[in-house]
Amino acid sequence: MTTTLRLRIADLDEEIIRQRRILIELEAARDALQAELHRVSAYPILELPLELTAEIFLRCLPDSSMAANDYKALFNLVKVCKSWAHVAFATPALWRSLRLDVFEWEGEELVDVLSTGLRSGLLNLSISGNLTSHSHHRQLITTVETHSSQLSLLSFTIPPEEFPLLISKRFDLRQLRELRLVVREGDYEPLRTVDLKDVFVVSTELYRVFLDGIPLTATNLPWDQLTEFECRVYSPNEVLDAVALLPNLIRLIITLSLESADPERSPAEHQVTHTNLRHLSVSELAVPRHEAHMLDYFTLPNLETLVAGRIEESTLQGFLERSKSPPLVQLKFYDNCWDPYEAIFTSLPCLADLAIEFPSPNLINTLADLLTSDDVFLPSLDRISIEWKGIDGLDAFVELVALAVQTRNHKAEDHGSVKRIQSLALTTTLQLPEWNTLTIPAEYLTTYRELKNDGVHIHVGTPEFCFVNGPRSCSQTMTSQRTCFC
Repeated sequence: MTTTLRLRIADLDEEIIRQRRILIELEAARDALQAELHRVSAYPILELPLELTAEIFLRCLPDSSMAANDYKALFNLVKVCKSWAHVAFATPALWRSLRLDVFEWEGEELVDVLSTGLRSGLLNLSISGNLTSHSHHRQLITTVETHSSQLSLLSFTIPPEEFPLLISKRFDLRQLRELRLVVREGDYEPLRTVDLKDVFVVSTELYRVFLDGIPLTATNLPWDQLTEFECRVYSPNEVLDAVALLPNLIRLIITLSLESADPERSPAEHQVTHTNLRHLSVSELAVPRHEAHMLDYFTLPNLETLVAGRIEESTLQGFLERSKSPPLVQLKFYDNCWDPYEAIFTSLPCLADLAIEFPSPNLINTLADLLTSDDVFLPSLDRISIEWKGIDGLDAFVELVALAVQTRNHKAEDHGSVKRIQSLALTTTLQLPEWNTLTIPAEYLTTYRELKNDGVHIHVGTPEFCFVNGPRSCSQTMTSQRTCFC
């Protein structure tokens, strides 16, 4: 019995040895075939010029309107093969900016992504999310601290209770040019308990700052060197305090809070004259609840660009008179009354770009009449943009504006006392249900087609569709949405 079993085991051992020889021969044959395949195969994508491959990679970067985790596309490219990794790491433009939402990255991956970007020359870094909810948030902040000297832009969008994480670090921000500190959306309780005064004070190159929900008292910045400042969720009093600290300010963007915690100062007693300010934008989170418009406080004799938000004619006119008719080149405002604005329009000889949100019929009639009848009305104007709420009176409005612009352009060609209108955009923001479609009768579009044939850039319709040119591409729509009037 045992002899038979031993013989069977011996036979199996011999078969195992034979099968192992066969396996070795098969593996050798496979390796030879793979080598031959590699020798004769062609991979066209690897034959592309390095510059073209790098340009393709650049097209994989997320648009500014996309989610932060879309940067994963870039890091997936690096993992494809050594050739692609070499191209990616040798293309500095790929690593200029990185937006990280900590919620979108798991474990060590978050720190690895940041470290890869920093080693490759990362200049602009934005971090958002609940840091403390991530297992590697301390390593993340430490990594930023270690490489902070190379950063040109640094942005934190985090809950108010997490700003103390920044206090314990020693950031070397000698190259920092732009700083953004944002209390995470939804947490609009101003940050008044955290002292960030020693964190950013040594940023000698800093010129642009954006503070959202963070009062001036929370941080000590090199105010004298700042030329661009944007503040969000600020009361009028806080805005005035900020402007007083910024003697060299050129660009100011304000988003006012819903209400003021303290009594608002009187414009008559707190006038601010600023001779360096060139660009000003004022808006509110909702329907204005403040007693005075921010323009009531300002005298800006050298202002070139103004986005005034909701404003009445008397407020705008008073500002222009105090400022001695500043050389406004761009003006955008929300028609908050039924006034004609005629006195304002006739006092802006430098105005080239006029944008009006939700104008009244009275305002449109005034604008069309002056374009048609006044030989010197807004002589520098070459761009008009009008945003319309709905469809009431849209037919007459559409035709009236087109005829006025056409008359103006004929006048420009005949007399030369005014410029031609080069761009005309009429956009309705009406939200229709899926079963309903906005249309404009063809007879109303005839003049627009004539203007287009005459070289005028035309858009009439919705943000996504032009009744003269057809649908707008996604890239056109996103570009339009990203464009800042200031």
